[in-house]
Amino acid sequence: MVYPKNETWYWYGNVGTTSPPREDQTPTYIEISYTLGKSVISATVGSNTYQVTINVLDYASEYVEAKIDAYIKTNVTTKTTQLEKLKAITAYPASFPYSAKYSGYISMIIFEGGDCWASSSTIQHLCEKVGIKSYIRYAANDGGAGSGHRNVIAYIDNKYYICEAGYGYTRPNRPYNVYEELLGYSTRTQKDGIIIYQYDGYDQEIFVPSSINNKAVIGIEKTVFIHGPAKTATKIILPDTITFIGNSVFNSLPNITNVIIPKNVQTIGLYVFAGSNKIEKIIVDDDNDALCSEDDILYNKNKTTIINYPPGKVKDSYEGLSSLQRFENYSFYYVKNLTKVIIPQRVKYIGEGAFGDSSVKEIYFAGDPPILCDFIFYNLNLSVYYPIASSKKWEKYLDQKFSAKAIRWYTWDPVHQNLVIIPCLMVGFIIILVIVLFILRRKNNANSGTVDFDFNKNFKNLLVVK
Repeated sequence: MVYPKNETWYWYGNVGTTSPPREDQTPTYIEISYTLGKSVISATVGSNTYQVTINVLDYASEYVEAKIDAYIKTNVTTKTTQLEKLKAITAYPASFPYSAKYSGYISMIIFEGGDCWASSSTIQHLCEKVGIKSYIRYAANDGGAGSGHRNVIAYIDNKYYICEAGYGYTRPNRPYNVYEELLGYSTRTQKDGIIIYQYDGYDQEIFVPSSINNKAVIGIEKTVFIHGPAKTATKIILPDTITFIGNSVFNSLPNITNVIIPKNVQTIGLYVFAGSNKIEKIIVDDDNDALCSEDDILYNKNKTTIINYPPGKVKDSYEGLSSLQRFENYSFYYVKNLTKVIIPQRVKYIGEGAFGDSSVKEIYFAGDPPILCDFIFYNLNLSVYYPIASSKKWEKYLDQKFSAKAIRWYTWDPVHQNLVIIPCLMVGFIIILVIVLFILRRKNNANSGTVDFDFNKNFKNLLVVK
C-alpha cells in the first residue's frame, strides 16, 4: 500500500502549527494536507526493478480550472479586443453572490460566493490565463472603500484599467465595472486642481505629471507609491505645480536615495519619509519661499523648525542649528544611522513621536525644558542629558518615560563642555611647540659642538633632593 506524503497541522482556534500536539491542550481540529505533484516510487523484486509514477492532484483545483476554462472558451475568447475580454472576465466573479466567508478564486467558484479579495483573485487568475497583464490592486484609498478593499488593475495597449467586482450585494449577477485610470494615477478633484492619492503603474523612474485631464496636479498624498510595482521605484520627480505633500507619500520606499521638493510646495505632512532608509538627501528648490534645506535636512524657510531629517543620512550625530525653536512631529521618526542629538537652547517645542523608533541613543538638552509631546522617545533605549544649571526645572520630567523602552536621566554642563576644548587644544599646541624647538636646538648644538644640557651627567642630579 502506498500513501501520499502529507503534512499534519494542529489547530488551536485560529492558530495552526505543525509541531506535535501540546500535552496541556487539545487541538480544536487536526488538518492533514497532502503534498501535490508527481513522485516516482522504485521497487526491486529479485533482479527486476519497477518504477511507478504517482501524480497527487487537488481535485478542488482540477474542478475549478475546468470551470474557468469552460467560461473562458464560451465568454472570453469569443471577444475581439483585449478590453472586451477584460470586461467579460470581470463579469465572471460578479455572477456569484457576495460572501464574507471566502477570499480566493478556488473557494469562490466551489462555494459560489466570495468577498472583494475572492473577486480580485478570480479576475487576476483569468487575466493570467488569457495573457492580460494585471495584479491585485490595493483599493482601500478609494472613496467609500473599506480598510481592506481590493480590486484589479490591468494594463492593455499602454492604458490602465481598474476592474471592480467587489460590490457587496448578496444576490448573483452583481454590479461590476471596468474603467480607465488615466496614466496609472488615482485622483480626486478639488476646485483648485487634481490631487493624486495612488500610482498603480509599472515605471521605476516616475515623473509625476503636472496636469491630468487638463487640470493642474496641485497635491500628492497618502501611501501613493508603495502599492504594486512602484514600491521598488528608483526615482520620483514631482512637478512645480505641487503645493503640498501629504502624510506618508515617500513612506517605505527601499530604493529612493534623494527627494527634491519643488518650488511651490508650502506644507509637508507627517512621516513622509519614514521607513525609506536609503533617503540621504532632502533637497528644496532655491525659489521655495516656505521651505529650505541645509546639509540635506528639511527646515522651514527661516530655519526655526526642523521638519524632517533624512532617514538614511550617513551621520551619527546632529547638532541643531542655533536658530531652531521647534522639532516638528515625527521629524526624526525611523531615522536609522543617527545616535546622538544636541538640542539647542532656544528650542521650545518637540513634537509627537519626534525620535520614535529611531537609532538615537543620546540626547543633550542645552536649555530649559521645552514642551515635550507624547511618544517622543517611543521604543527607544536612551540616555537624556539636561543642563545642571536648570536641573530644578527638569525635575518634573525625571519620572516620565515618554514611551521609551528605557530612559536614563543625567545632568551635564553645556557651557563648560564647549569651553574646555579651547584650553586643552592650547596646552597641546604649546607642548608640541616646545618639543619641536628642543629637537631643533639639539640638532643645531650638535652641528656646532656645544652642549646646553648633558643628560648622561645631569640625569641623576635631577632625581636627587638635597
